[in-house]
Amino acid sequence: MSYFGDAIKAVKIGGVKPLTEIGEKMDHIVEKSFNKAAKKFISKDAPKSYLHALHFGEYATKKSKKIIGTSLLEGVEEGQQQILQQNFLRGDYDDYNKTNSIFDIREIAGNLNLGKDAILAYMGISDFSDSDEKAIRTAMNIGFWSSII
Repeated sequence: MSYFGDAIKAVKIGGVKPLTEIGEKMDHIVEKSFNKAAKKFISKDAPKSYLHALHFGEYATKKSKKIIGTSLLEGVEEGQQQILQQNFLRGDYDDYNKTNSIFDIREIAGNLNLGKDAILAYMGISDFSDSDEKAIRTAMNIGFWSSII
């Protein structure tokens, strides 16, 4: 008969004292089972879980560094595109004749200058108007967050 059956029988026959003894036996069985499971977890499963967590932590750290760097560059690129769009709408490129290669030093310097202007506009210390800075900041935020996602 099970312990629960013994408990019911003990209450019918002898009252509370046999029930207390059965309860103590059940408590001992539960404690022994818990200790056995805890010992197995600590000796076998916990080290594996720790190693998995450690490896995942290292992976997440390396991946987040790459993602943040890529996202920052993407944000700057979106800022450059926003500045180019504003320049185009103002008519700055109406008589633009591209005679140079994209590898020409003047083209590279111009591209770097656009990146610098985008970063300065994001920080609010550029020569652009407030509405232009807001548009550049919005474009850079969209580029940053879309790259993260």
